Amino acid sequence: MLRARMTMVLAFAGMLALSATMQIAPDLSRAATTSITGAVTVQVLLDSSGRGTFVATGAISDVGTVHSKWSRSDHRVRLTQSLEGGFGTLVVDIDQVCGRPRSTWRVVRGTGSYVGLNGGGQGGQTPCEATRRPLSIVYTGTVRTSPPRAIATPGAYAGWTAQNERVTFAVLPGGRSVGNIRVERLYATCSPPLDVALEPAFLSSYPIEKDGSFTATFANSTISGRFTGSGAAGTVAYTSSETRPYVCTSGSVSWTASTPPAPLATAPPGTYCGSTVQNRGVCLTLAPGGRVSYLRIEAELDCVFEGQRVPFLVAMGFAARDVPLRSNLAFEVLGSIEGNASGEYVARGRFDSSGKVTGKLSVYRTSYDDQEGRIYMCRDSSFGWQASRVP
Repeated sequence: MLRARMTMVLAFAGMLALSATMQIAPDLSRAATTSITGAVTVQVLLDSSGRGTFVATGAISDVGTVHSKWSRSDHRVRLTQSLEGGFGTLVVDIDQVCGRPRSTWRVVRGTGSYVGLNGGGQGGQTPCEATRRPLSIVYTGTVRTSPPRAIATPGAYAGWTAQNERVTFAVLPGGRSVGNIRVERLYATCSPPLDVALEPAFLSSYPIEKDGSFTATFANSTISGRFTGSGAAGTVAYTSSETRPYVCTSGSVSWTASTPPAPLATAPPGTYCGSTVQNRGVCLTLAPGGRVSYLRIEAELDCVFEGQRVPFLVAMGFAARDVPLRSNLAFEVLGSIEGNASGEYVARGRFDSSGKVTGKLSVYRTSYDDQEGRIYMCRDSSFGWQASRVP
């Protein structure tokens, strides 16, 4: 901000010349900033033609030439001055009601480093007569650079990827940068075959370009987008930098988001029971607050011992865990198969608001001990399941 009181005093040509010789060259580098704020003093020396020089000190440090235009009507005189300095041109208007002890001034416009500058103040009396005489004018007051125009609407944004996973971020105050970008899940496939679930997070702030676009990159993940009105759309992608043992990529996954975020869907709490595609049982409990507190799911393992293939029924799950739902009402449980069988499993599911849940169970690296000295090695398998809320 530049604050200035402006005082105008008449001076003879001899005083004008003396003042010019006493000017001290200011530090011009201080004016080359993108934002100006503070107090300023501007001394203007004019000859009888309305031309002259100026020196600005304070929040603006600049020197240059001045061109003035006068106008008078009834009991008022106006003076418009163009101050052409090393960092741009500043145009100010001075207004004086004849007979009053003070004048007022204001910034009209600016170029260069002074684009967007505004402000004004008061000054001493400007004479309503003989305005063509040489003048020494001192302005003092406050001005400031207006904040740059917002490119995007500030606030919290949220939406979904094409994989039905939540994406959230914030447009920071001022509307010219984005930060705290998170994708709740991003699924990638690998070679050799492997499915991975990533959680990309870009927690720094990233600039929004003039066309509304932005790009953020972190830990082999890249997200880009473009703002339009109160919404945004773009893509997110992951590609592993390692070549061993796996090469993984998600491909380009599209997303959309808006502000304010739409309310999230909820699933009714209670007990859900149903069956797998193997016609085996599955039951789970959704506690209030959106957390799975109980899960039991059965699977038939296809196992082999010395060429003999035998199916074995096993049950897996938990009764004392607290697995939260994600924003899309999905959950994931990783566990170990215990008892006569050993191995690992991944149970995934997703609720809806109508009282249903569907999912997929994967078992791998499994074996079965028949307690008679035979250890059967079992084939990895995956199959779907579904359940409904029990009234």
